[in-house]
Amino acid sequence: MAPTTTGGRLTRRSPKLAETIDRRGIKRIAYFHCDHFEPWRGPISQTVDESGEEIMRFAEASAANAFSNRLTLFYKAHIGFARTGRAPRGISALPGDPIIFLARPPNVENSCRNAMSGLLGRVGHEIQIHVHHENYTYNTAHTDSDLAETLNLPGGRDRDAARFEFALRLALQTTRRETGLPLKHWFFVHGQWGLNASDPSVCHITNEIEILQRNGALGDFTFPAGRPNVDPFAEEPHFVKPVDAPAGYRTVQAEAESAFGNAAASETKFFIWASPIRHRGVSLDYYSDHVIQDLSDPEGFASRILENSFLADGTLYFKTHAHSMHPNYRRAGETTVFPHQHPGVGRMLGLLFDAASDAGAAVDFVTASEIYREFTIPRPRPGGFKLNPQPGNASANMN
Repeated sequence: MAPTTTGGRLTRRSPKLAETIDRRGIKRIAYFHCDHFEPWRGPISQTVDESGEEIMRFAEASAANAFSNRLTLFYKAHIGFARTGRAPRGISALPGDPIIFLARPPNVENSCRNAMSGLLGRVGHEIQIHVHHENYTYNTAHTDSDLAETLNLPGGRDRDAARFEFALRLALQTTRRETGLPLKHWFFVHGQWGLNASDPSVCHITNEIEILQRNGALGDFTFPAGRPNVDPFAEEPHFVKPVDAPAGYRTVQAEAESAFGNAAASETKFFIWASPIRHRGVSLDYYSDHVIQDLSDPEGFASRILENSFLADGTLYFKTHAHSMHPNYRRAGETTVFPHQHPGVGRMLGLLFDAASDAGAAVDFVTASEIYREFTIPRPRPGGFKLNPQPGNASANMN
């Protein structure tokens, strides 16, 4: 039976939701949550212990909630950087680069490792990779105009790809040390959503997917994005070839093909999660006014999920995302309420899962890697590859 809200069973059921489940032929709901997990804030040498304590509060809250004890945490490891010449020690991606990456003091390294190993020892979350590179690569949204000018000079912007790859490898090394996980193969969420130079305000790295794949990434769970202009045209999970072009995953050259049951494509191509549902339909970040508005109508929120999530072979694949360690969730003198612990989120999910139970549909709580494995089991594939109803066509790119 599907779990119910942490505060007890709901006082009302939803025949409407149960009817939707029956009408769409949903026999199973596979729910997974992809969290932009960014625990390290401020001067890390001063705040690492405080952040570590918050990670353990998150672990305890997650473990106590049936909806949140198997999340996929796309972890942003702390990788410090500075302008060359403005820090005593560091290493650059290439000789003469204007950015250096900083080694962590042993006490910081130990505190980070203790917090992350403590998290994984308490609750069964999955760790994947999340990287923000907008502050050390060129883009049009830099608030530091001097840095932006430096990065745009010869030897700056043309080294963005090498700098990103170097930082990615540092993030992988750091995450392996902190978690004890091998992470030979892994999945990615792009900081600020601008994957593969799909939004020049945050990213100009046109071969980003190639870099990710070369370093062990099997796929991306960035979408649907908070920047809807970067969303794929395809409205279902799919595989693409890396294309060295802005938003290359949206071009004809990417040779996009449906991922469901497509074991052959997984051998060489890059997986991209996509769905008819948009960002607003999957966000649990209740610090946003639109999420609070949606949570005020839990039946409507759940109905949009059931109507617009990807359905294949009787299973509805349902993803949410949030920034659970975002400072907006912290209130001075108050206990942090993480997204899955918010009563509105509990009501919405409880209503949805109770409706599944009433309709005789199974509910499974899965992770990103389990979704990928399930999709790449050879099986009959749904007909028709759906494109996002946006201007242009699959050969267009964003810039």
